[in-house]
Amino acid sequence: MMKRIKFLLIILSSMLTLTACSKPDSTEHWIDNPTAKEIKLKIDDKELTIPAKSGINYKIEYGKHTLSYNNDSVNFFVKPLFSKSLKNIVQPKITGFINPTQSNYIFYKIVYIDDSSSVATDKFIEDIQRNTEYKTQVIFDGELQEVEVPFTVTNELFIERDKYPWEFFLGEKVPDIMEQDKVATVKGKIFREDEFYEYMKDDVDFENHISLPSNPKKFNQLSKIVIPAIDLDNINCPEGRADVEKKIATWNHVLTLTGSEFAKEYDDMTSMNNRVATSEISNKCYQDYQNESYTTQVEKITDIYNQNHNLNFFITD
Repeated sequence: MMKRIKFLLIILSSMLTLTACSKPDSTEHWIDNPTAKEIKLKIDDKELTIPAKSGINYKIEYGKHTLSYNNDSVNFFVKPLFSKSLKNIVQPKITGFINPTQSNYIFYKIVYIDDSSSVATDKFIEDIQRNTEYKTQVIFDGELQEVEVPFTVTNELFIERDKYPWEFFLGEKVPDIMEQDKVATVKGKIFREDEFYEYMKDDVDFENHISLPSNPKKFNQLSKIVIPAIDLDNINCPEGRADVEKKIATWNHVLTLTGSEFAKEYDDMTSMNNRVATSEISNKCYQDYQNESYTTQVEKITDIYNQNHNLNFFITD
């Protein structure tokens, strides 16, 4: 007796397997220009024009690139975001953007209170307010001062939502009322500087009394991601030394890749399996040699992965 084979299911299963194994090779990022004039910049050999008080979405391949603007240039990497644990959470489309002019952007915390609740006492509101404040430098009547306010200022070249967790992006209207099932909810908004002044004009006289300091840097002064000096001779555990040497070689190899190859190798390098293997070697080295020389040295490398895990960009030489 012959059995009917469900070729469609086999074909679909194969397609799903291929899809699951494939890696994207690029991602789209917003490039913003809050100034009053259009600007021109280059990413690698591609010249881009960014309109005044606006921006563009630009598709960038994973891996290393060069950004050139205003007779200055910097090398940077675009990497995939790894948020598998957050895959069921609705994320904003833009998780990081490029600020080539190093203009000021303001991250402002907006508090929504259900004032009909008996919990919303004056003390409760004061506590919420205190927990939203930053120590921020402002220029008040010409004098630089540090004040506690519910906003902070950044002029970083790459502005990341992981550092400034906004729900409302540039130009997006902030609602006066928020549907919520809590007594208090805090939402983040990222503003261009003039957009922030307009939003606050009924409460604060930025035009005549208050301004925000601007401190752009030359690109070669920006912080770079590099592997710090590793003291291999100080690692007494042979397995540990071999692992650190391998991690350095892997890192240097990954930085030569682009597109989907970069995405795959970077994913493997920073995977949970890799972290578990590092932990197991650390335990073995400590048990066999009763010191933490391996752990001390390997953390110099793994800290780079961990600190940049949820970032879209990093700067290199």
